[in-house]
Amino acid sequence: MRRFFMSIAAAQGNLGDIEIRRTAVDYMRELGFRPVVFSGSMSAEYVDAFDWEPTDEVMDSGINFWRAILSDTVRRKRAVIVMAPGPAVLGASAASVVKHSLLVTVFAVLRMFGTRVLVLGRSIEVRSPMAAVPEKILVGVADVYAARDKRTCEYLRGKSRFYPDLAFGAGVSDGAKSAGRESARREIALLSLRHDRPVNYASLRSIQSQFSANGLDLMACCQVVEDDSHNREVAATLGIPYVGWDD
Repeated sequence: MRRFFMSIAAAQGNLGDIEIRRTAVDYMRELGFRPVVFSGSMSAEYVDAFDWEPTDEVMDSGINFWRAILSDTVRRKRAVIVMAPGPAVLGASAASVVKHSLLVTVFAVLRMFGTRVLVLGRSIEVRSPMAAVPEKILVGVADVYAARDKRTCEYLRGKSRFYPDLAFGAGVSDGAKSAGRESARREIALLSLRHDRPVNYASLRSIQSQFSANGLDLMACCQVVEDDSHNREVAATLGIPYVGWDD
């Protein structure tokens, strides 16, 4: 089976980062590829959340990861690299610009040897026009460049295409599939808010009433670790159950 290479290193305190990367891995599996992933310094708990199969390869060594890519490039002449989905800030620091430029340069060189480059679920925030130059080159280098917002597509143009956030790509639950149903019955509506934004409790109570009228119980949860205490306070104010980060 052909292999594909992707980094799963991200923010450990964000469940969304796990979800979009897990969806990307599943998508490539469906195309007949076996994952070889770089985990870097991610914790065992984070890595285990991906439910790996016995034949998958998870590497915490960057040297071994790039050695495997070069091996497939040289021996098989058909390496496939998937650029991990998610947001990217272009121009956040000089070091990040240099790292980004080097990465795109490596991709361009590998592309000359037949390597395929797929960019999935990308979103960019441009803080410096010069820092966006490597990203515009990446659009031309990549076989597929799928952005998760139209703003990114409009800025980059070229081969970039809009495709909704991979977090929405997960299909029907396994339980519903095994039961032969297209969708499982939904009973809970989850509320998760960022801690750095104001809360409109009047709107939330209106939404809560609408959910209740449709047979749904509102429950608050924590998707990002920094938002834990904020969502706990929201849940207490609304009088609804709360599932915190440690839960």
